[in-house]
Amino acid sequence: MEGVDGLERIARKTKRPQACLAWCAALVDRGDWAGALSAYDTAAKLVGESPWRGELLDGAALAAQQLGRPDVGPRLEAAWLGAPTLMRLVRWLVAAHPSRTPAIQAKKALRRCPKTAGRQLGLLRVLVGDLDAAAKLLAEAPGLGWSSADHPGHVLFPVFAILLADRTSRKISATLLANLESTCLDPVEMLRRDGVETKPALTMPPIGALIDDVRPELTLETTDRDAMLDAMRAAAEKRVEAILGHSRRRHYGHAAMLVASCLALAPRNREETTSAWIAQLRAAHSRRHAFKEELRAAFNSLGLHSAD
Repeated sequence: MEGVDGLERIARKTKRPQACLAWCAALVDRGDWAGALSAYDTAAKLVGESPWRGELLDGAALAAQQLGRPDVGPRLEAAWLGAPTLMRLVRWLVAAHPSRTPAIQAKKALRRCPKTAGRQLGLLRVLVGDLDAAAKLLAEAPGLGWSSADHPGHVLFPVFAILLADRTSRKISATLLANLESTCLDPVEMLRRDGVETKPALTMPPIGALIDDVRPELTLETTDRDAMLDAMRAAAEKRVEAILGHSRRRHYGHAAMLVASCLALAPRNREETTSAWIAQLRAAHSRRHAFKEELRAAFNSLGLHSAD
C-alpha cells in the first residue's frame, strides 16, 4: 500500500534479502535505474555476507549498465567477489577494461578464487596459460559429481577439446560444447535465453568465445597437448568406471562421448595407443550392452569407425 517507500522501509528495518530484492525490483519495474542502482548498493550492505549479496551486486551492475556508466566492469568484479560463481567470473573477465585482457584479469582472479571452485580454477588456469596445472586438476577429479560447481569436468574437458582441435579438421562433440555453456546458466538465465524473460539482463558471454579470444596468446607445446589428452583420458576412464559401477544408466551416453572424444582429438602419433585403450575399456565392460550401444553412437556422431 505504501509503494516503493514502504518496501524501502521494510528492507532497511528487517535487512531481509527478500525484502531488499522486492524494494530493488519495484524500482526496476518503474524504470528508475538511478534509484535502483542506489537501492542495490544499499541493499548489498544491508544483507552483509548473505548468499543473496551476489544477486544484489548483479543488480547494481545491471543498473550501471543501463545507465551507461563506466564502472560496470568493477561492479561485475565486486559481484564475483561477493558471491563467486563461474557465471559471474566469465562476465567480469569479458567486461575487462580495454587495457586489461581476460588473461591479465585471470591472473588477478586466480589469487582470489575459492580453492574448492573447480570449474573456476580450471578456467582461470587455462586463461593464464598454466595448462599443466589445469590438466592435473581434471585428471585428479572424481568420476562422479560432474554436475557440481566444484568439479572441473564440464569446463576443462571441452576447453581442452577446443584447444586440441584448433587449426585442425578434428570434430568436437556438440554435447561437450553445450555442457560447457550450460555451466554458466542458472534456471532464470536459461529462461531468458529461451525468450521467456523480456526484462533487461546482464549478458552471458559464451565460454567458447572467451577461449577463442585468448587462444592466440597461448603457446601450446607438444608436452601441453600430451598433458591435456592424458587428463581427458584419465577423466573419461574414471567417468566410465564410476557411472557403470553405480549403474547410472542415464549418464552412459556422456561417459561414452568422453571416451570417443579422446580418440577424435588424439594426434596421429597417439591414435593407435588411444584405440588400444578404448579396446581395453570395451573388454572390461563387455557385458554392458547398453554402454556399448552408447559408445557406438558416440563414435558415429564424431565420424569415427567403431571397431566393436
